[in-house]
Amino acid sequence: MRELATERLLAAPGASLEEWVALNGGVPDAPPLRWQSTPVGPARPGRSIVTFDSEMGLTIPGILDVPSGPARARSCSSPTAESWHRGRWSSPTRS
Repeated sequence: MRELATERLLAAPGASLEEWVALNGGVPDAPPLRWQSTPVGPARPGRSIVTFDSEMGLTIPGILDVPSGPARARSCSSPTAESWHRGRWSSPTRS
């Protein structure tokens, strides 16, 4: 997402990216991750409740399921998924 915002700012007329960032207070320092993981229990081995701080004061919760066997790769050949992955939200057949 940051790359998309940078692209759009660089393409906009007027101030440079550096000037725009400086006018808006600069880029904040990354906060400490503060990763915490708590196993759910013996009923769900491999599942944990996790939290981390993405920004100062913003804690993100999640559920982490660790597979019991080796990881398997998957791919998706859907044109819609491919368009989304490349940053285009509309159908590839539309202009």
